[in-house]
Amino acid sequence: MDLSHSTRRLLIVSPGFAPANTPDSHRARLSLPHWKRLGWDVEVLAVRGEDIQAPLEPALLDSIPAEIPVHRVQAWPLRLTRWLGTGSLSWRARGPLGRAGDRLLARRRFDLVFFSTSQFGIFPLGPRWRARHGVPYVLDFQDPWVTDYYERPGAPRPPGGWKYRSARWLAQRAEPRCLRQAAGLVSVSPRYFDDFATRYAWFERERGLVLPFPAADTDLARLEAGGCARLWPPTVEPKHLVAVGAVGPYMRASIEGLCRGLGRLRRDSENAARRLRLHFVGTAYASGGPASVLPAAQAAGVADLVDERPARVPYLEALRWLLAGDATAVIGSDDPGYVPSRLANVFWVGRPMLAIAPPASSLAARLAGWGGPAAFAPTDETGIRDWLRGLAEGRAAPGPAVTPAWREIHSSGGMTRRLAEYFQGCCLRPAASQ
Repeated sequence: MDLSHSTRRLLIVSPGFAPANTPDSHRARLSLPHWKRLGWDVEVLAVRGEDIQAPLEPALLDSIPAEIPVHRVQAWPLRLTRWLGTGSLSWRARGPLGRAGDRLLARRRFDLVFFSTSQFGIFPLGPRWRARHGVPYVLDFQDPWVTDYYERPGAPRPPGGWKYRSARWLAQRAEPRCLRQAAGLVSVSPRYFDDFATRYAWFERERGLVLPFPAADTDLARLEAGGCARLWPPTVEPKHLVAVGAVGPYMRASIEGLCRGLGRLRRDSENAARRLRLHFVGTAYASGGPASVLPAAQAAGVADLVDERPARVPYLEALRWLLAGDATAVIGSDDPGYVPSRLANVFWVGRPMLAIAPPASSLAARLAGWGGPAAFAPTDETGIRDWLRGLAEGRAAPGPAVTPAWREIHSSGGMTRRLAEYFQGCCLRPAASQ
């Protein structure tokens, strides 16, 4: 589809944008080099890096075309919102972003606003701008806004106490209005659309686009072109299995299954087990967070084979770890809609992949749809043990069959093309029926 015959204007709202390395900003950032050739002029509305509670990574700015305007606002200082018991960027930035957006939308025509963030408190700006300026908007659901996860039997205690309850109460009231008035919805998981259909009888599933996170192909190419020094000397053994990303309590079953599988391998063959090193990088959500893998490793008697680094690592450093490993691990969740944002990157590097996820999860379905390895159930300790033995003995299962067609679809350019095609219809689409 040739979209270059008429130029449209797109405003992307991404509060935690580069140089901050917040996970929810990368879809927007990776798309920027591709919009112009698809017939779109793009501008970005974001928060200043120094106002975001996330590590700053100036190297991420190298991927942003110089001609794309990035408008940055000053969020309210933390000291002014902490007395309310919150430091959420949504609370601190909604007012400044709203005023800046009003100025931009009043000054020149935009055909569409795209909210690409997991700071859901920003989403109500969509109905506001639609009412004031007549501009349609699309919401990007990278995580669920309203969830009953912590109300399910056996779920851990929700974090934040009264703050969690207050945030959930507000979300339950804001979500239906934002969905009804949206011209389109993008979701990384079909499960989120299932949840909307369950909650709202008026929800029209066909209005939405399920779009996984793209591979960071340009970032990976730059790392490889720059030599991407190895993180350890090249040796025949041990073999290094790398998992990158936060490990929350909802991943406990998968982590425990992996550690018990490694424990079984040790009991069967100490020599094979000692040929392995498992690296878990950036497992905590906040700097200084506690270890979440080592307790399970200690319980399984394999802590000496596990290297956990809870501290959050820079985004490009995380990609470097994936490139350095002999194999990669993808850890699933007991939240059935969860799909790791890094999954396309794990596929792209092409290493042997150990995936652990519940059989009925979105992650297991995504792996099957992409032609990847089948996920082991967390309880399949025998299967996990045998996979680890194969890696230790130099006969690991091959990496995902990453075909040229798959790369074209899941590259940042391919994913941006799908967004552009979807957005063409959203520009003319009314809000959902009332």
